[in-house]
Amino acid sequence: SIELPTRIIKLSTFVGDVVYDCFMGSGSTAIACVNTNRNYIGSEISPEYCELAKARLARNKFNRTDIFARKNAA
Repeated sequence: SIELPTRIIKLSTFVGDVVYDCFMGSGSTAIACVNTNRNYIGSEISPEYCELAKARLARNKFNRTDIFARKNAA
């Protein structure tokens, strides 16, 4: 559910602000940001969770999966 992240984001940020989620997981915070006109940056180490977040964002009414980038391992 994105109800809690949505409430926190609305109470602590302004429209157009950037929210950083250092443990992105399934992307709930990112979806809440998109739905409330905030920008977001998310970090996730697990490729499985990255794919899950990407799929959830694609199903969301605002499709912003173009922002996903994979960092190449050195």
